[in-house]
Amino acid sequence: MKRVIVILTTILVSSFSLFAQTMSEEQIKDEVYNVIKGIHSLQCDFIQTKCVRMLAEPSVSYGAMAYQQERKLRWEYKRPFSHTFILNDTQVQIQDKNGKENIDVEKSRIFKEVVKMMNDDILGQSLKEGKLFSVTCTADNNEYIATLSSQNKRTKSLFSTIVLHIDRVKRVLTTIEISSKGGDTSKLSFHNIVVNSSVDNTLFNIN
Repeated sequence: MKRVIVILTTILVSSFSLFAQTMSEEQIKDEVYNVIKGIHSLQCDFIQTKCVRMLAEPSVSYGAMAYQQERKLRWEYKRPFSHTFILNDTQVQIQDKNGKENIDVEKSRIFKEVVKMMNDDILGQSLKEGKLFSVTCTADNNEYIATLSSQNKRTKSLFSTIVLHIDRVKRVLTTIEISSKGGDTSKLSFHNIVVNSSVDNTLFNIN
């Protein structure tokens, strides 16, 4: 589940570099959909706060992420532990203190399903058609808030809701809150976001 959340979060992060001005809910959805198609790469730092029902205290970790079309992703935890997830087309590599593990996406049911969702443009479909998520959008003086609720078995098995917070002035996604069907939550805050700039391809090397 942890690995799936990493990929799904990246899909959402790479989908937003947004707009200001007052808009209706439908205008917000249209603008988001149009912006999705223009994102080719993204780099940022992140802070992840995870709350598990069985634990008294939340866990907090820090790291960096790099994304590039087509299907290239590096999600690296730096503190308080070292753990790196790399997706390069149909290959995945997990790096941690125990070494490296290579995974063929085509032979993994979970990864195969998530990559299919990436290719199918799950967020764009939901904004336009509402097939995988129902989407509601609101706004206050500082941010737009988009709430995605799972609509079918395919997405409900991964999470129940995703809440996106978008800064109205800076025009970027700043926070994602993910709730699983079991009640656990993950909050990801993004900083130093760079969109559509050159990304070092060696970040995605799998060896």
